[in-house]
Amino acid sequence: MKYFPTFVTLLLLLAQGRCLLHVPLTKTVLSPSLGKRMHSIPFGSGSTIPAKSFSNIQYYIEIGIGEPEQKFYVLPDTGSSNLWVPSKYCDRMQPACEVHHKYDHDKSSSYVANGTSFSIQYGTGACQGIFSQDTVTIGDFVVKNQVFGEVIKEPGMDLIAFRWDGILGLGYDTIAVGHATPVWYNMINQGLVDKAVFSFYLNRNASETEGSELILGGVDSTKFSGDVLYVPVAKKGFWEFKMDDVKIGGNSLDICGTEGCLGAADSGTSLIAGPSATVAKINAALGATSKANFLIDECKSMLEQYSSEMIDNIAKGMDASGVCQDIGMCADGSSDCSSCLLMVELAQSALKSNVSQATLENIVVGLCDVLPNSGVVEYVVDCDNVSTMPDLTFTIGGKEFTLTPNDYVLQSEVAGKVECISSFFGFESPGNMWILGGKINCS
Repeated sequence: MKYFPTFVTLLLLLAQGRCLLHVPLTKTVLSPSLGKRMHSIPFGSGSTIPAKSFSNIQYYIEIGIGEPEQKFYVLPDTGSSNLWVPSKYCDRMQPACEVHHKYDHDKSSSYVANGTSFSIQYGTGACQGIFSQDTVTIGDFVVKNQVFGEVIKEPGMDLIAFRWDGILGLGYDTIAVGHATPVWYNMINQGLVDKAVFSFYLNRNASETEGSELILGGVDSTKFSGDVLYVPVAKKGFWEFKMDDVKIGGNSLDICGTEGCLGAADSGTSLIAGPSATVAKINAALGATSKANFLIDECKSMLEQYSSEMIDNIAKGMDASGVCQDIGMCADGSSDCSSCLLMVELAQSALKSNVSQATLENIVVGLCDVLPNSGVVEYVVDCDNVSTMPDLTFTIGGKEFTLTPNDYVLQSEVAGKVECISSFFGFESPGNMWILGGKINCS
């Protein structure tokens, strides 16, 4: 299997160290809408760390914090630089805190108090808490004296639907909140890696959640064919580099000019983001139509069919996964799974307040109306036309990297109906920047 070396091999040439570590990534099945919303919230030899995934959208790894280790799932994110996980002191009135693992510094013999407060602003709110210091374990690597965030307030309700607990930032230290030294820098400084290089190998098979890896300390040449293309980092913050051109159907969009465009490789982003006006042109060329408030629509469609079954199972104490599997929403990689889990976990949080059956019914029926509107517009295309849609090409370092329609069109099942969704969405892009996320990283 080939992967896209330009975007999945990220280099930070800072120091020399000791060895190579493979970290298993787990893939998670995630509604495309949630992937976009989260972005708006701003693997060689050696031992292995698998990456798990929740669809072809986002990937997470398992880490340990403290002695003895407290386990957490974290999103390896090249678009940020801080490590944070929920704290046991996280506000119990926030459902996102209730459904994730929480760090308890009283149970760690290696904990060192810091207490400095921090706030990381995302599109749906601020992630707030205090800094602490402890040992962080990733695979066989033990990082000493790592400063990280204990989150006491999590933003919005989006995080409920994600399987990971926190974020492991892999960006430059220049964008680290509170000037906290990133985990990756400490790995280098403590001599844990042989080379100051990390890379991703992403398994594109949608039916498999395992097989992907985050490789710390180098590149695994057995995971790809051809040569790795190296391009200079344009700015040390995000992993930014210059792009020469963007083409659709072989025709240049004439947006990069002589100075080029900026591209940012972002493992924490689900899809592909670009300047709003340009993305609108691309989606128009694909025959895509816009669809706002899509998460709310999915929710209402689901409740029309399954609300009575969901209420019965929630009242019986069935966990969120069981409730959603019982109505067929988390089977066979259904993209409805995330929306269903979100609704059920909100209802379960309310149930902990000992509400009556009638109140629970009202809560479930009203859940769709309290879901936040991200303001992100989703573009839907005709599934019958996918095979005739044009290729999209990014030119980087003089080399063309092409996405076919099968690469950039996502299929999402909503209440038994398959929708085809464009991977491209627009944002107010500084300096004509493109954010190249999950779909392009896998291609």
